[in-house]
Amino acid sequence: MVEFKRGRRSCEWGLKEVWRGFHTVALASSHLNTVGFKACLEGSSPKKKISLVSKNPATPPHRGSWSSGAFDPESMTSNALVTSVKRGVCAMIAVFLAYSLLQAPPTVLTRPHPAIWRLVHGMAVVYLVALTFLLFQNRDDARRFMKFLHPDLGIGIWAGMHTVRYFDGRTYEWVGINRQPNIIGKVKRTLEQFTPAHWDKDEWHPMLGPLRFVQVLSLCVVFMTVELNTFFLKFCLWIPPRNPLVVYRLILWWLIAIPTIREYNNYLQDRKPVKKVGVFCWLSLAICILELLICIKFGHGLFPQPMPPWLIIFWSSVGFALLIFLLFWTCQIHKSMQRKKQ
Repeated sequence: MVEFKRGRRSCEWGLKEVWRGFHTVALASSHLNTVGFKACLEGSSPKKKISLVSKNPATPPHRGSWSSGAFDPESMTSNALVTSVKRGVCAMIAVFLAYSLLQAPPTVLTRPHPAIWRLVHGMAVVYLVALTFLLFQNRDDARRFMKFLHPDLGIGIWAGMHTVRYFDGRTYEWVGINRQPNIIGKVKRTLEQFTPAHWDKDEWHPMLGPLRFVQVLSLCVVFMTVELNTFFLKFCLWIPPRNPLVVYRLILWWLIAIPTIREYNNYLQDRKPVKKVGVFCWLSLAICILELLICIKFGHGLFPQPMPPWLIIFWSSVGFALLIFLLFWTCQIHKSMQRKKQ
């Protein structure tokens, strides 16, 4: 009798376990059918969909190439949103630089190729637009924005003068590559494409008159302002001194300064009654002013100690003395011209 009761209990326990197993299998099959139906609607297989969900639902699928991001479906994760925004901004910049490479206004420089300086013009415009966007942000948001750009956020003068004298004494007679008689001549002419097409002296003559003195002095002031903006931008935007963004900015300014100086010197040496400043001159001035405005805006409150009174008096005296000197110089030139007319 006891054995019969034990067998009955074992049988009942086995039936319960079998029923639980059937119930689990039914739930699993219904879940698979639901997932498979959704996967079919989305154009993928159920197994692939289950593997993606089971591993990490927040991880976006791997893309084959960078350019395929333009054709990816929308994603709800924040990382994918940031990545898509970065790709979109980079694509916009690339399209604009390609347009500038082909259709930007020409400059006075032709070596190594005019397209290179058209590309530099496009890079300057992109930098100008980025500074304009940064100017309308507050200081904290501007510092956060810099994280998207980077995650970590005597002998020279002597050698330069001798290089100038060497190129100044040469005679330039250029012949096309197709007109070279042999292969060595063609290779030599190709390498000479990266040398100056002609050499002109940049004679500034700051003491030619009061107007020329002010023009040359203005160029020096812009240069010093650009150099000073480097330190203030690093301090206000929390950019470390060894960060690559500092080097990229200096390289960009170096590329912009080459055609700017050339255009400004041509403007000063031109004797035409109606003269026009080059495009790079206006771009450089606009970029310098925007950098200065950003330094003034973001530097508010970062320098609690005011400027020493003696320093204010010193620079005010220098400016007043310079103004008196220019007025006296102008009067002397006017008197000499009156004497010549008489």
